[in-house]
Amino acid sequence: MELLPVPDPLRRGPAAILPAAQVPPRLCYRNLFYTGVTRGRKLCIVVGRRDVVNRMMSNIRQNLRYSGLAALLAEALPPGRENLSD
Repeated sequence: MELLPVPDPLRRGPAAILPAAQVPPRLCYRNLFYTGVTRGRKLCIVVGRRDVVNRMMSNIRQNLRYSGLAALLAEALPPGRENLSD
């Protein structure tokens, strides 16, 4: 299996542009909006619809993530190791 470089999720640039137009409901969470806003060191521009931004800001529900990461990590463990903390 070839490992590909993973982009740094905490990378911050001088400016961030957040599109808030036709956002899928699965992405309308306050924490995701906050993450986008904090990516710009000096400037953040929100482009789109005010009602979408308001919907995101009012949705404080946390979403569960079913990425399958735990299963992928378990498959990558050497034989005889049952968890990552061993």
